[in-house]
Amino acid sequence: MDLSQEQLYSLFRPYGKLREITPQPPDSKLLPRYATLDFASTKLAIMAKNCLHGVSVRDEDGAELPARLKISYEKRQRPNYFFDWIMGHPRIVLPLVVALLAAFTVAVFDPYET
Repeated sequence: MDLSQEQLYSLFRPYGKLREITPQPPDSKLLPRYATLDFASTKLAIMAKNCLHGVSVRDEDGAELPARLKISYEKRQRPNYFFDWIMGHPRIVLPLVVALLAAFTVAVFDPYET
């Protein structure tokens, strides 16, 4: 039994803002079936996982569907690794920035003597 995007939205929306719900492609033969939900923050994804992992899904009438939620999450891959590295290593980057700024200042304001 596949859950629709609307059912997934109604299950996961109370735990935070969802950016995107991507169902498994219809031509995929992978079992068990899956969907990918993209939360606005990692904190919200952790909260949803802690609350909904292992829950059996019920329909509107209260009858239990043959679907059980098994939730895992993976870290989003960011394209700006260089900026993240700079922001994560201030003990290395700040002295380098100060040294480069000092070198630039000396190069600009120190007059050449001929």
